[in-house]
Amino acid sequence: MLYLKDIIGPEILKTMTSLFNHTKEEFEKHREIWKSEWYDHWRLLDIDFECYMLMRGLTKEEFKKLNSEIWQNT
Repeated sequence: MLYLKDIIGPEILKTMTSLFNHTKEEFEKHREIWKSEWYDHWRLLDIDFECYMLMRGLTKEEFKKLNSEIWQNT
């Protein structure tokens, strides 16, 4: 029997499941990853950070909330 962790790997599965309860620190970590990968991966696909996070399971409301919390603290 194949399990999801066998198909996509344990690290990706861990990342996918951890995204459902984002903290501000995790959100900032994903922003840094997106920025570092933007030129090689996301630029040609026209994927902005909001779309990147939506693809990782965050809702639009959660994104707006976390994004506004981070920008208020800067």
